[in-house]
Amino acid sequence: MGERWISKSLFLTSLRCPKLAWTSIHESQKLTTSASNQHHIEEGRKVGELARKLFPDGTLIQSDSPAQAEMKTRQALFKKQPIFEACLRHNDTYTYADILIPRRQFWDILEVKSGTSVTEDHHIDVAFQKHVYHGAGIHTGRCYLMHINNEYQGQGNLDLERLFVKSDISKEVNKLLPKLPIWIESCKDLFSKHSALEVPIGPQCLAPDICPLQSECWQFLPQRDHVLTLHRNKKIGWEWVPKGIHRIVDIPSQIKLNKKQKIQKQVIESGMPHIDHALLKKWLDKLQYPFYFLDFETIASAVPMFDAVKPYEQIPFQYSLHVIEAKDAPPKHTGYLADSPNDPRPELLKKLQDELGTEGSIIAYNMSFEKGCLQRASDAYTDYQSWWKGIEPRFVDLMKPFQDFAYYHPDQQGRVSIKKVLPALSDMSYNGMEIADGGTAQSEFMRVTYGDASDKDRAAVRKALEEYCKLDTWAMVEILEKLQIPIALSH
Repeated sequence: MGERWISKSLFLTSLRCPKLAWTSIHESQKLTTSASNQHHIEEGRKVGELARKLFPDGTLIQSDSPAQAEMKTRQALFKKQPIFEACLRHNDTYTYADILIPRRQFWDILEVKSGTSVTEDHHIDVAFQKHVYHGAGIHTGRCYLMHINNEYQGQGNLDLERLFVKSDISKEVNKLLPKLPIWIESCKDLFSKHSALEVPIGPQCLAPDICPLQSECWQFLPQRDHVLTLHRNKKIGWEWVPKGIHRIVDIPSQIKLNKKQKIQKQVIESGMPHIDHALLKKWLDKLQYPFYFLDFETIASAVPMFDAVKPYEQIPFQYSLHVIEAKDAPPKHTGYLADSPNDPRPELLKKLQDELGTEGSIIAYNMSFEKGCLQRASDAYTDYQSWWKGIEPRFVDLMKPFQDFAYYHPDQQGRVSIKKVLPALSDMSYNGMEIADGGTAQSEFMRVTYGDASDKDRAAVRKALEEYCKLDTWAMVEILEKLQIPIALSH
């Protein structure tokens, strides 16, 4: 197959961003896949394999090249049985179909996705397939998108009929077909370009995921305090960047900013943190010793791994807990990290029940996450429901004073996540860690626990997981201490 054949993935990338597509053709070494994205790809592969089991008489096309795959596909078409990974080519384009389903005079296209809903991108995805198949001489009928049913709950053997939802998207696909030739020609032009197109930055830089070229394309922006760091409003940034307004302080005065955005702008101008002493003290007064600083790491999969679990439900496999018994007492640390492929929730709940005591504040950063994990876990393991109901009122959200802008530091850059707040308030950060984010923690735990990994690899990952999760709760200890200082000084 020549270089100039257009795959479905290249076509879809070109619609998102021609520069990204050009780079994937001419400078692919620039593009890397993160551990989190690799995990997402693996989830998609597993879901696709499960979907095939709904068609036990199907034929899987396996080949090292699209040309060979097309030859095998055309042979399989004569059998009039479902075909998996059917490949056909037409006018410099080629595509694979997850499942082709035979009807009397035509073939239905069934695309399988690991998500839980149908999106416009899915319509374009299938429209490209139908365009290629039609050009290759295959008469196609209905078009379907099969995705995960987010209401399905695992219980015993996997029920594939209930796990998947099949939606007829034929109408949406057919509306798009007239646009395909123009879009494909634009994609073809990228092969002959000697340099990447200059594409204005925009929402496509961040969705459906962060583009691997983001740092390169955003180099012209100031290193900090640019308009895209405005708190919870990139819309203003997308509007003003093309007009040459790159800094928050240069946003015209007639642009209406909300209270928090005004505070952000004022802090940039002064270089000093904003502290609402009354609001901060009101939050601090809620805390009661002992302090329990709690953080979870979780796994989630499209296909429920355990009973009483829904698709993509967050299952805690690890926690870190720092405890301060009384004022001026040194923090003590304990934790838990699952060491088998079994459901980690029963052991995790048992340990937490022993360690969280009967009084004192349970402090989490964005506590709705930890509370949600414990709520669902106690729903599954009902012996812990009364315990959970007893400790739920003790939770306090350390993110709250930052969400409310009771405290805002210029180094936060409009963000209130712990990874922005910690280095803003202290000399600590997550830089240089083997595992430095929750997505990587999840994918690495899954890899060494449920996949093939050497003992050495597994031990190294577990050590990195313990260090990362421990830092999350130590960070909370450090942040709370910094919040207490201005209140103490004001008295």
